[in-house]
Amino acid sequence: MTPSTRPSAARALLLVFALGLAATTLAACNTMRGVGQDTQAAGRGISGASTDVERKIQ
Repeated sequence: MTPSTRPSAARALLLVFALGLAATTLAACNTMRGVGQDTQAAGRGISGASTDVERKIQ
């Protein structure tokens, strides 16, 4: 490779970070069903928090 076509250190670091993040995400949410369950649980938490705030306001 010539110096102009070699990836920069910053680009290589960004690629390593992105791959690590992707691997972590895939390991945490093993299947699409797991992703759906995680999203559903987050939605329930947000809904519950908003209900609590609404009750405090009234």
